[in-house]
Amino acid sequence: MRLHGACNGCSLSAVTLREGVEEAILSQIPEIRKIAVLPSEPGPALISPDTVGVRSVDPAAGWVRGPRVEDLPAGSMARLRAGDADVLLVNLANRLSAFRNACAHQGLPLDGGELDLAAGTLTCPWHGFCFDAGNGECRTAPQAQLEPFPLRVQDGFIWVRPV
Repeated sequence: MRLHGACNGCSLSAVTLREGVEEAILSQIPEIRKIAVLPSEPGPALISPDTVGVRSVDPAAGWVRGPRVEDLPAGSMARLRAGDADVLLVNLANRLSAFRNACAHQGLPLDGGELDLAAGTLTCPWHGFCFDAGNGECRTAPQAQLEPFPLRVQDGFIWVRPV
């Protein structure tokens, strides 16, 4: 059986497989004694023609308006409550990112953490886990990463879709 989906290529996909899918299969199908996790290779992706060139955001599709871009200057972070989601916006040298405001280590908030512009890192204020502030990859524990959210800028505002 080969699984495909949003986790393909994600550093946590093996963990998701082990802790979710593998456990469920082994507990429900006693005939299966072992599951081998094979490394995933990036595959081709299809981009729907009706999405090419789409630049507007639709609140009905889950997009939430955040602050104006000018209110999040380079080298800063901001917390955004977006419905049930707690989002951390990061501006690292004018490169914007949005992550769930939860450390991959124990889920504690990151908005009080240290943003190191020279190293391009975000350090958790609770236990010192260090993350790449641009892509969320954990430098302390390579098997972990922050959960990113889609982000767009439209009409001077930052829009996030916490999925």
